[in-house]
Amino acid sequence: MAGYMWNRSNPSGTYFVPIGPFQRQLKLSVTSMSAIQRLSRRNLLILIALGGIGCFATGVVLSNFAHLAACPLCILQRMLYLSIGLFALAGLLFQRNRLIQRLIALVLLSGAGLGAFIAGYQSWLQHHPAAASCSANSPWWEDLVFWAGEKLPSLFLSSGMCSDPGFVLFGLSIAEYSIIIFSSLAVVALYCLVRKS
Repeated sequence: MAGYMWNRSNPSGTYFVPIGPFQRQLKLSVTSMSAIQRLSRRNLLILIALGGIGCFATGVVLSNFAHLAACPLCILQRMLYLSIGLFALAGLLFQRNRLIQRLIALVLLSGAGLGAFIAGYQSWLQHHPAAASCSANSPWWEDLVFWAGEKLPSLFLSSGMCSDPGFVLFGLSIAEYSIIIFSSLAVVALYCLVRKS
């Protein structure tokens, strides 16, 4: 039985794994990670800012023009997208201060991780609607969402149910797309945190 061998001689950034006597090759694409590594810290922050603010704006458009009712968890994720975008923009103002850059990257990583958790919880509720329950004592974050909805209804009004997917595209709900986006932002933020230059 032949062993596994990594071939790193391919200049295209794609690795091949010959397997067994037939030398079948399994292509593992690393193009996206290579692209991230080539970007400067400034460009990575711009990418995070565009992703966060873009997702925030998409949520607002879907609520106001496509008439998709946002639930409290949707609004909480929308707030996180906006916060991530604004913190990334703030990071552009402190490019020469290494400590502040790392602190901002840590905040971005924490926000993206929290967003992925919230989106994952919402997705779980959508697959297990019986687990969703209403009670007289709402958690603090629901109070925050309702307060924001009263002050800025065009941005943060919550009128939907968290257990209702509402809109599905290619078999995935908005919450499941949000898991992917938050996770991607977390990867970029982590790279900003650990990179040396």
